[in-house]
Amino acid sequence: MPVRTGTSLPDLDTYFAAVDAGRYPADSPFSGGPTGVVPLSPGRSVVLTTELPAGKYALVTWVRHLGSGKMYAARGMRALTTVGG
Repeated sequence: MPVRTGTSLPDLDTYFAAVDAGRYPADSPFSGGPTGVVPLSPGRSVVLTTELPAGKYALVTWVRHLGSGKMYAARGMRALTTVGG
């Protein structure tokens, strides 16, 4: 997902901790919607091809742990990356 200028990993952590607790902060670190695929069943695979404008992006998952219901992104399964530029 594209992120706002200046977004850091602690910004993502704060956001996902709030979402994991059932709150959706008005000050989202994202500047656009997601590009990706839905979770797949075991043994399945997919190839995603997309064109992203140059910029900074967050790689995240919205998947929750089946046992605890906690978001993996709130547990550190997130990263920042730069595309192109």
